[in-house]
Amino acid sequence: MTLPKIMVLHSGGLDSSVLLATAIHRSGVDNVYTLSINYGSKQNDVERLAASRVRDAMGLATDHAIEYTAPFWGDALHPLVKGEVPQGDYSIQERNEIGTVKTYVPFRNGILLSLAAGIALDKGMDVIAYGAHTWDADNNCYPDCGVPFVQSMMSAVYEGTGHKLKLEVPFVQFTKEMIAQCGQRYNVPFDLTYSCYEGGIRHCGKCGTCIDRAKALASIGLDIEGNKLDG
Repeated sequence: MTLPKIMVLHSGGLDSSVLLATAIHRSGVDNVYTLSINYGSKQNDVERLAASRVRDAMGLATDHAIEYTAPFWGDALHPLVKGEVPQGDYSIQERNEIGTVKTYVPFRNGILLSLAAGIALDKGMDVIAYGAHTWDADNNCYPDCGVPFVQSMMSAVYEGTGHKLKLEVPFVQFTKEMIAQCGQRYNVPFDLTYSCYEGGIRHCGKCGTCIDRAKALASIGLDIEGNKLDG
């Protein structure tokens, strides 16, 4: 049986690092590649370092890590670029005129997945793996993470690559707690991952993604930085 070549969209965050671990478990480290796309966010430098550390810890070869830079297509004062990052749980955050949270980048995941499809096809991959999950799609926070979007992109990638590539989104109906629990089974080094929108050295603990990360890691006995909780 031939094992599929998998390209994992990898930011260095919790979700994509768990996804990377599952891909390696499935196909072996020699058949797994990562794609990290810099689109100008303020957290990019810290994410790149986290992604590199996670890849090294999982034994991924340097030449299996692909980095790509894309121009930012949103407002120059977007919270992820220069603006103030909203604080608090997503459920209480102010919304844009289309009902999404302020940190939503217009059609970001559609654009990143389209880039990934072109790169993966050129590199001879069989599968693109993407770590969207149900928490991000809840209440229209990030509509490009929900089931309808995912199903549409699966079809678009498959048809648009002449049936060569498949898009797989195994966590789309998972909560972030379920992803953390999955990562625990695969010994993911959560202390090496990074998920904060502020882009500081340590997690701010106040932005929406930090709050979700803290809840998920607490469910497996870890603090927001991925270290064991006291007691």
